[in-house]
Amino acid sequence: MSWYGRGSPSLLEQAQHLAVLTLMDAGQQRARTVKPARLALPHRCVEHRQAMPPIPGRPLTVSPHEGPDMNRLPHLAGLALTAATLAGCSSAEPAADPTAPGVDAATADSTPSPDPTESISARGNLVKKVGEPAGFTLPGQEDDPVVTFAVKDIQVDPTCTSEMAEAPEIGHFIVMNIEAETGSAAQFEEAFMGEDYQFNPNWWKFVDAQGTTANNIVSTPTYSCLPEAEALPAMIGPAERVTGKIVLDTPSTEGTLIFDDPQSGNAWEWEVPAP
Repeated sequence: MSWYGRGSPSLLEQAQHLAVLTLMDAGQQRARTVKPARLALPHRCVEHRQAMPPIPGRPLTVSPHEGPDMNRLPHLAGLALTAATLAGCSSAEPAADPTAPGVDAATADSTPSPDPTESISARGNLVKKVGEPAGFTLPGQEDDPVVTFAVKDIQVDPTCTSEMAEAPEIGHFIVMNIEAETGSAAQFEEAFMGEDYQFNPNWWKFVDAQGTTANNIVSTPTYSCLPEAEALPAMIGPAERVTGKIVLDTPSTEGTLIFDDPQSGNAWEWEVPAP
């Protein structure tokens, strides 16, 4: 490097110039020896995913670049689990021959036949006479009823004996004397989820001689016609035997009383005797 247009450089200037040349030379040397950094490409993890096993009858195709559809995995996994569960429950052993020793073949006698003495009304209710037993059982426990009862007596226009007695509001008092017996607590648990049984007066209806139905045959005076000691218990628990009376208020004395029991899903009816 020359110093044109100037006089001879001083010793200080020469020293500074030499230092600059040394630094430039060192920088160029490092630039020649440093290699450019190698760019790291992102790892293609999709290629290493394990594809879902195909469902029998429904093969699953997985692209090596896209992988399985993640939105479908829960559904497919559920199907696979179901198939595996069914396969695990199946047995390689053949089904038992229904006529093999120790297995009774089904016959016509295995199905209970309806009682020929039972009578069904045009309304689909079981028809009962005064004093005739009624009730219901659980499936497979036909010899062990959950509830049995009988309407022992029906009185039309009785004389009320309570001190708080009032005249009927709807028309006529009808008093039913009921006797009932209940099954075990285990039966109540299965039949009513442990709840008590009841002959709720609001579940009774009256159909007159012309076929007109009165759905509400309960009034305030029906609760005060007889002393409380004569009333049928409102709630009846398991393993109990009770007797008592229910008072209804009907528009007529000629017709049919119906107990439509929502607890058991049954309905019974009795013809009101002539007064």
